[in-house]
Amino acid sequence: MGYRARSAYSRPGAPTTSARPNLTPSAMKHAAEAPPPPEIVYVKEKRVACNGNGGALGHPIVWYSLESGSAECGYCDRKFVYDPDKAKG
Repeated sequence: MGYRARSAYSRPGAPTTSARPNLTPSAMKHAAEAPPPPEIVYVKEKRVACNGNGGALGHPIVWYSLESGSAECGYCDRKFVYDPDKAKG
């Protein structure tokens, strides 16, 4: 008889109905909702830095070039758009 690989859910005592049995219906609805759209930041310079704007909860500083007109942060999904007319300050 040969060896047969089994998944984690085929062993005795494994969950059989749902991978998230402890979530209430309202929590499941909230988990299924789409995340909020990314923040759009209008800037007046072609080179910008992003640190997540979260202080200690942010991310490492990364620099982006906006030669193409926009860039999206790979860490926090903020979108930087070069538009001097809409830029604050």
